[in-house]
Amino acid sequence: MDDLFFILSKLIWTFARPDHLLLLLLTLSVLMLGWKSPRRKARNCALGLLGLIWVVALFPIGEGLLHVLEQRFPVPQQLEQTPLAGIIVLGGAEKLAAMRYHQRAEFSEAAERVMAVPELAQRFPDLPIIYSCGSGWLLEPDIKGADYTKLYFDAMGLEGRVLYERESRNTFENAALSVPLAGERIQGTWLLVTSAFHMPRSVGVFQQQGWTVLPYPVDYRGKPLDWGVNFNLSGNLENLTMAAREWVGLLAYRLSGKTLTLVPGAPIDE
Repeated sequence: MDDLFFILSKLIWTFARPDHLLLLLLTLSVLMLGWKSPRRKARNCALGLLGLIWVVALFPIGEGLLHVLEQRFPVPQQLEQTPLAGIIVLGGAEKLAAMRYHQRAEFSEAAERVMAVPELAQRFPDLPIIYSCGSGWLLEPDIKGADYTKLYFDAMGLEGRVLYERESRNTFENAALSVPLAGERIQGTWLLVTSAFHMPRSVGVFQQQGWTVLPYPVDYRGKPLDWGVNFNLSGNLENLTMAAREWVGLLAYRLSGKTLTLVPGAPIDE
């Protein structure tokens, strides 16, 4: 069942993500213009699509959608006074194609997830650290993000300090497959490190799997939506795609019973 969920989620998202959806609609509009069907409808469709592209280009809608998620959990204060059983860090910053080609650690904009580990290891020298990251690739599952990230951590002097979970393919499996590494310490509170916009889904999944977690959000991307013009098609589309992926993920996890609420966390006050 988990395999089916993983495969379907990848296939559906391939066509549902905003950038691909815009391309598909644009292609359909062009094809309609060449058909014998009423060209007025085709022109209207093309004009509507063009207007939608301009809206995306001018307004940072994605940043606003990300910001809503990022405000669900604040950065914890006075961590040293908090009794913790361990630290678990979720992967997702790995650039798997570049890693495979260069045979070295390469990271994306989400690198703050990885960067948090040396700092936390120094602050909490007695706590175990789990790094959970397998492969989210549907066609090349043998490329494991944790294997390459280990090279970076070893170079940072953390060899033997981090436990690696390397089989997970999504957030649900991050939680489920890390349980054996936590052992009896799973009864305590674990510091959960991931991107701020990904934190609500992560907390919901981990709690459903029996973990007690204290969110430690990093990698902030959003800001309050003020409808100010920001002419940046590529940047706005990237953020919108990222936000759409997370909101769709929240819905899919809720409908499949992997979380108990649609958006776990404190009430949204935006």
